[in-house]
Amino acid sequence: MRKLLLLSIVLIGVGCANSEQSRLNPNLMTDEEIFAYNRTQANSADHIVCVERSSLGSRLERRECASWSEMNRRMRASGEQLNVVNHSPGLWSNN
Repeated sequence: MRKLLLLSIVLIGVGCANSEQSRLNPNLMTDEEIFAYNRTQANSADHIVCVERSSLGSRLERRECASWSEMNRRMRASGEQLNVVNHSPGLWSNN
């Protein structure tokens, strides 16, 4: 009974590890791999795009890759944050 329980726990652990490895991380892909991946995707929202960005206070650019839909989600979230900052009452409000 113990051996069966131990075997099932090991198999579940191996299954979880394999599903973790099968996730797609576009930041680790080469340009050739991204091109090949995009050719297999019918929906253009699933295509991976990369942009070169430098963070505030740094001159070094780094490449960020994500699907079109993920990039759009990030831009909307950033825009919403900026909108909240711009419309929040502060030192310059007349209220």
